[in-house]
Amino acid sequence: MENIVDYTKNIRNWKFTGEEPIIMDFYATWCGPCKAMAPILEEIAKEYKGKLKVIKIDIDKNIEFANICYVKSVPTLFFISRNGNFQRIIGAQPKNVIINIIESNLLNE
Repeated sequence: MENIVDYTKNIRNWKFTGEEPIIMDFYATWCGPCKAMAPILEEIAKEYKGKLKVIKIDIDKNIEFANICYVKSVPTLFFISRNGNFQRIIGAQPKNVIINIIESNLLNE
């Protein structure tokens, strides 16, 4: 999480230092909907390479970070723009919904 500074204090007061917007995918290896989302996010990562990053976060290996981010259900996606604004979506989403968020929110800020 090299682009997110001071997240341990409070998720609302974090500082995003990345140059590209990111999608954080909070998932679990035992989660069926997470497994269904994996190929969609891999496609998106390839299609938007150089424009945004997709970061996968296994909640079982990153319990503290998931708790600080108030992740209570998986999959949970955080869409974080260059200026640090974020949108959270809970549950598996079709590719067109994710693309719409990327095009309307992430790449336009």
